[in-house]
Amino acid sequence: MAVLDCESLETSLKSICAIYGTTKPKVVRFLSRVDLEAEYEKKTIPKGCDDYLKDLFESEFGTPIQRLEKVFWFHLTRVPAGTNFVEGLLPLHLALDPIWRMVLSIPRNPTTRMNLDKLRKEGVPDDPYISKVSSRTELGGPCAMLIRESAFHATAMTNRDHLALPEIVEDICNGYRILSRL
Repeated sequence: MAVLDCESLETSLKSICAIYGTTKPKVVRFLSRVDLEAEYEKKTIPKGCDDYLKDLFESEFGTPIQRLEKVFWFHLTRVPAGTNFVEGLLPLHLALDPIWRMVLSIPRNPTTRMNLDKLRKEGVPDDPYISKVSSRTELGGPCAMLIRESAFHATAMTNRDHLALPEIVEDICNGYRILSRL
């Protein structure tokens, strides 16, 4: 059974070598010489860089010799201490009420708490929040990263830092700011 585990560079290389029946030095040599930006600059490539890289890789190493049966994904979920995940990782529409309870429990000021509760009941005036809560499929998650290490280099990769403030909580805060300016 082939497993793709990209927790570290070492586990990634080990997984790829097992799946394709090759060696670490050959994979490292291949990856070191591939320059996807240069490829895209000199050619019109009608697919994403992940698919294109896979095509280049398979032109060098052939198709997998083992069927991929398991992939490890890395969820960047922040939860209260003591969470046991007995319900699993929940999509946003199932996690939203507990998130709101947590947000409402934070402010000590009763007016702030009352304004937040009003937002919860009447709607958050923040487009990203509205998009997320109105769609049960596209943005509801749970979301994960294939390559664990990329979570720790969000800025360098021009990604959102998912280890910072949870995105939906940030959306609620943005809505609160908008409401307080009105």
